[in-house]
Amino acid sequence: MTAGRATSLYDLMDAAYDAKEIRKKSESLGHVPVIDVNPRCDADLKAELKREARALRSCGLVMPESVRYRIRSGVERTNARLKDGFGTCHVRVRGM
Repeated sequence: MTAGRATSLYDLMDAAYDAKEIRKKSESLGHVPVIDVNPRCDADLKAELKREARALRSCGLVMPESVRYRIRSGVERTNARLKDGFGTCHVRVRGM
């Protein structure tokens, strides 16, 4: 129903959703997947991510994916605060 009413450009997910199948599905729908990288038990990937982050910081560059993920994290914290602190767990809305 949502796809019929709204156009989604991005799929925002945390590291738990870092899988090739999920990325492919998101791209097949015409969305841009914004998924935090989960290196799991891959020590080489962890080291590579640290080196890349250090290199980007030294150049003063910020990847667009990092900016989008940071914004997403802020929104999630705000939603959690509203839900937990102000009793909005049981809000029902009709329409858009």
